[in-house]
Amino acid sequence: MLAPISILLLSGITSVLVQFDGSVIHSVPDSGTSPPSRISMASCGAAICLEDGTPLSLGGIVLSDVGPEFTSADAEYEGLKFALRRLLQSTHHPDPRFSARRVEIRGDCRTVIDQMRGSSVPRRMRRHHEEAQAILAELLRRNGGERGRPHSATVYFEWVPRSANVLCDAACRAAARVARADAIRSVLEAT
Repeated sequence: MLAPISILLLSGITSVLVQFDGSVIHSVPDSGTSPPSRISMASCGAAICLEDGTPLSLGGIVLSDVGPEFTSADAEYEGLKFALRRLLQSTHHPDPRFSARRVEIRGDCRTVIDQMRGSSVPRRMRRHHEEAQAILAELLRRNGGERGRPHSATVYFEWVPRSANVLCDAACRAAARVARADAIRSVLEAT
């Protein structure tokens, strides 16, 4: 369950900045010569910010059920969906004062940004792309108000370099650190 963003924080806001990131940490084989054969851990992070970058919400999660074919692009899409769900949750009880007319979504994965913009075809990422589009459509529908008014928000997708996505990168890393610490604690308690 995601922690809700206070509706009061979003009251009167007409522009939001949504940032996302995903991270995959591969296990290292014993020989050190062959490429990693499986994923050790994957995580993602999301930030909902005011237009000036002031964070309203920041969070990260560890992704479960990832296997050897899970890529960094998969983790990035999971980060986007996590971010959109956090924003969607904030509109669960529509407040007529929350009427964002501009939603700017930033990430450091060109693949995800290009596919969400429609400038690249999501082949292997089709499932992720469709899920993200569905969450975004629901967000826009809810943000239209209780009467189902058509929504006039403009959604922008922008690629940013990793150095401009440090907040979400830190959320990814923090989630992974907590999960690793919990795993180590479990092993120590079992011995």
